Amino acid sequence: MSDQPPQPMTPSKASHPFDDLSADIILRTPDLIDFYVHSPILSYASPVFSSMLSLPQPGHAIRTEQPVVDVSEDSQALDRLLRLCYPMLKPELSELREIVPVLKAALKYEMEWPVLLLSKDLLGMVPSSPLKVWAAACRAGLEDVARAAASEIRRRVSTPNSGWVFPAPALSVLAELLEDDTSLSNLQDISAGDYFRLREFLRLPDTHAECILPFVKPDTHVLLQCRDRESVQHRAHGVVLALHSTLLGEQVAQAKVDHAGLNGNNADTEGTSSGYTELPLLQLDVSSDALASLLTICYDGPSGLPSSLTALATMLVASRDLGCSQLHSVIAAQWEAAAQSSPLEAYFVAIQYCLKDQARAAARKAVEKSLTGWYTSSMEDTSALAYHRLLVYYDACVRAVEEELKKGINDWSTATQNISGYHNRYYEYCSGGESGARDWMDTYLRGLAERAAREGPGRDWEVTAFQLLEQIGQTPSSFWPSCVYNQCHSLTRELIQIGTSLPKAIADAIAQVELEI
Repeated sequence: MSDQPPQPMTPSKASHPFDDLSADIILRTPDLIDFYVHSPILSYASPVFSSMLSLPQPGHAIRTEQPVVDVSEDSQALDRLLRLCYPMLKPELSELREIVPVLKAALKYEMEWPVLLLSKDLLGMVPSSPLKVWAAACRAGLEDVARAAASEIRRRVSTPNSGWVFPAPALSVLAELLEDDTSLSNLQDISAGDYFRLREFLRLPDTHAECILPFVKPDTHVLLQCRDRESVQHRAHGVVLALHSTLLGEQVAQAKVDHAGLNGNNADTEGTSSGYTELPLLQLDVSSDALASLLTICYDGPSGLPSSLTALATMLVASRDLGCSQLHSVIAAQWEAAAQSSPLEAYFVAIQYCLKDQARAAARKAVEKSLTGWYTSSMEDTSALAYHRLLVYYDACVRAVEEELKKGINDWSTATQNISGYHNRYYEYCSGGESGARDWMDTYLRGLAERAAREGPGRDWEVTAFQLLEQIGQTPSSFWPSCVYNQCHSLTRELIQIGTSLPKAIADAIAQVELEI
């Protein structure tokens, strides 16, 4: 075995015209291919190379060899890139795998002309491969190309040549395209943020989808300022705001225009003009605390929602006024959950913030029990008129329940009175008489009416089909014919058991499903 160290590999020359020894600089690739290029052409094509080559070289000795610059691109990508820069026949790149590495290099070296040419090549591939082009554009940071590709996927929902018999949701079209990509290569080297914006663009209606700007990556911050606390400014991404509200998207766009004009006029007095701001400033007529909470759930999701009914009320008002319909629905769901356990407090807080729908829902929940002696501290900040109206509502609910129960008694009486002939005789023989069949229902429903006034008219009434079957099964002589009582009662209890246990069984089964990561 030889102890000699391995000899270093000797670089090879690139193919014509990059083997011209008269060139004044060498670009060396990782696969050890030397490209002899002319610095004037390279400087003209790339501001990056222009700055690099303009730096003074160390020492004043006369060089006998061209300086070597190591680059990270492989020889194939560099060859194609340089041919786009040189005055020669341009290479035809028809495959995405050929275009992407060249495009990334062109963007890296800020070569405007190659980027333009390659972007056009990508746009030409959009009709045949929209998902692949979108992925390539995201990797290269090409906003216009990514949006064109995403728009093509949206168009496939309704166009006849999309292969769908009926119009399908845009997300279904995306799913079909991903099924063709068995290795999911189009999602590799793509950020979750890019994928999120694509799905939102496809999911939202046209009027909302167009507000997702920029499409490839979030734009710079904007400043948000509330009139109740002007000393506090909140930072946010314009694209995030536009995702949640068309209104905010439009206001952010206008703030950017205003900011550009203002700062352009104050270019020579930056830092001295009272009108100058580093970032676009958007003033909002909502509570500063509510805005801070809204931004938290915009970025972190609903886990950042508060539990306080007052805080939720301010967020409901802010999300409504700012046009954040999806956030409003999420906050409303949290409010509803909190109001379930504290309906009286929810009623008075909703009244304070003029949330009429929430006040009505809370009142409906509050009358599920007696209002007598029920106190909450939010009463101290609400008018007596609001409390009086709740009491009037309670009494009206009691009367409404009594009327419905009376109707039930009358309906049952009519139904049993209409039993005649053979059925009447059989019923009397088996159940103890026609009047007995009526009496148990009369007694039961009158008892419920008394409880309405005493315990609350909005309570859960035991008048569902299952509960009535359970009630009549408790006294064999009241309804079931004695000869089939055991069978009927057994069937009744089985129905009740299924109705009680099946929802839990389904939830338990879903909980056992594992998510593949």
